[in-house]
Amino acid sequence: PQAQLSSPAGSYAVTVTAQQVGVQCIPQVGPNANCTTSSGAPGINVYGSENQVSLPFYVNVSVQ
Repeated sequence: PQAQLSSPAGSYAVTVTAQQVGVQCIPQVGPNANCTTSSGAPGINVYGSENQVSLPFYVNVSVQ
């Protein structure tokens, strides 16, 4: 069921946050290469830190 809003009607600026998760293979040539990028080049895996971060933009939300 849809959650009931308890905020009064009006406009609000909302900060968008996210958590760093997952893994990305970035290009790197050398003995430490341990993956292959989507273009077929050698690379090294970089893992997300699982830290929460604020993204550099805002969303205006209107509650009616």
